[in-house]
Amino acid sequence: MTYKYTRLLVLAIMLGGWMASCKKVSPNIFNMFDVQLDLHTDGPNKLSEYTEVNPGDSVVIDFTIHSPSTDMYMICVLKVGSNTPFLKIPIDDPAKRRTFSNVVSLKAEQAGETSYRVWALDKDGVYLGDGYKKITMYVRSDFNHLSNRNMYFPDSADNSLNCYLSLTNASTFNYTNGAEHSANIDLGIYRIPVFNSNGSFSNWDHHIYSLSADPLPFTLYDISDWTRRGTLFSSPTGNANSFRDLHKTGIAIETEAKKKTINLKEVSFGKDANRFVYFLTPEGKYGVLMINSFTYDYESRPIANVSIKIRQ
Repeated sequence: MTYKYTRLLVLAIMLGGWMASCKKVSPNIFNMFDVQLDLHTDGPNKLSEYTEVNPGDSVVIDFTIHSPSTDMYMICVLKVGSNTPFLKIPIDDPAKRRTFSNVVSLKAEQAGETSYRVWALDKDGVYLGDGYKKITMYVRSDFNHLSNRNMYFPDSADNSLNCYLSLTNASTFNYTNGAEHSANIDLGIYRIPVFNSNGSFSNWDHHIYSLSADPLPFTLYDISDWTRRGTLFSSPTGNANSFRDLHKTGIAIETEAKKKTINLKEVSFGKDANRFVYFLTPEGKYGVLMINSFTYDYESRPIANVSIKIRQ
């Protein structure tokens, strides 16, 4: 090997050694915090890292948090998915700043999984750790959510449009096949034109009705020999946000429904959707019917898009 190439090799080795000595070692996030979180689960409805509960249950996070090297001044409890903790617990007793215990009470108000984290802060508000634990509560569902079903408004020229709905399973039926399924049908829909004072068309007035209404508000189809279920409705209320936020369990659905008067067999929504009605089936089940939109399909046939939440 020539002197030239020997010198280049030596320089490359020296450069590599220098770069290696300058390499910065990043802290490992999985062992950089020494805080330990212990969950006390010896009791009913005490949450562990995964716990199944029933809707409406009262549950607790019973915990002890240890910080072996740094004093703790604040404990934060965060619902995962939120930006800020919903609870901050100051540690005022200096004797408890290395080991602190508390119990956080919660309510099982939303079906499915909800997770929490508990962590400590030092005197400057610096994060000390959460013991690398996530506390997950799974609330068993007690309602069915049947979303985005299309119902057609009836057409006098065509008996094949599905203008009848079962609230139990969101099945739709038309006049041709409705008779054999009428024991399961809770409502029908129709619309009537609204005219201005000069006789020009203004808009549509959209209606739902129970098949037990007497007299029937929609008489284009003869259903005199059908089974006519006595499902009842409230007046329209709310919007998409309250439909989502108020009805996260079957218990919540029934609680909200009982705040309303549910005695109507026909309801007008006027020209506007984005509202819902509460209903009560003949079997005593409470639910909520959301009218998402009044629109048209690709053949320009008018439809109502609806979603249902019904207690199991």
